[in-house]
Amino acid sequence: FRSVLECYHDQCENLIARGLMRAIALHLGLAADTFDASTLNSMTKLRLLKYPPCDNQEYANGAPGCGSHVDWGALTLLAQDEVGGLQVNAKPGVWIDAPSIPNALLVNVGDLMHLWTRGRLRSAPHRVLKPKLTGVPRYSAALFFNCDHNALIDPRLLEPNQILDHS
Repeated sequence: FRSVLECYHDQCENLIARGLMRAIALHLGLAADTFDASTLNSMTKLRLLKYPPCDNQEYANGAPGCGSHVDWGALTLLAQDEVGGLQVNAKPGVWIDAPSIPNALLVNVGDLMHLWTRGRLRSAPHRVLKPKLTGVPRYSAALFFNCDHNALIDPRLLEPNQILDHS
């Protein structure tokens, strides 16, 4: 079990997350390796999550399993089962379902990337609702990809001639 999880972690970190960081840099008009120096020894965390089944149908239907929050790091890669329940806040007061797609990862931008890119990438609030079916648990695996613990995160380094907007 451990070797499988370590392999999964390493694939997510080294192939997917680092590749996405390079794609983000290119999308922003920067060199592909812009974020590399700040993520050489990235602080990653792989969390295996289980939302236990609910036996009360009234409570299960739409009740929060994990309240509204944003992730603090750079990127989150989420593998989720078909039970569903993840919602993303599209705009104030509007929550949309983020359904599970077989063999796909959901990518979430965290507060760090929101700051680092001067808001060009949005850190979206999200939440998890209890499973709609009673007696059915929800499982997911989240890899949180972050920068090095001593990385300097300063948006001015990406665009030195721009004035910071603290909105």
